[in-house]
Amino acid sequence: TDDADDDLVSANGSKQDQRNVHKLRLLSKISRKHLMEIVIPILCNLKSVLEGSHSPLLKELMSYLGKIFRSYKSEVQEYVANDPTMLQELEYDTRQYEKKQKQRERDTMVQAEVVMDVPTA
Repeated sequence: TDDADDDLVSANGSKQDQRNVHKLRLLSKISRKHLMEIVIPILCNLKSVLEGSHSPLLKELMSYLGKIFRSYKSEVQEYVANDPTMLQELEYDTRQYEKKQKQRERDTMVQAEVVMDVPTA
């Protein structure tokens, strides 16, 4: 009977695990939908406002948008497909931001190398 109880517990445990997995998938889909329908348009509008005021916060916003775009590229493209201008702007701005980040990293590495190569007397 102990073996039967163990089998029952493990079967219930796996059912509970399955429920948890399904619950997490559902919550993930809901949060992704919320991100696409609510957050992305707000961030795009914020981007326009920050560009207009030449805000230093634009750098942080573009970093965040880039992460979202890389993580959910197909979903973002799907959502903004009805606004091709917004999609093109997001893709272009993300590429430009990434280029600037890479250039800054290279500049930082070059400066570090210069500091390391300076002879000391």
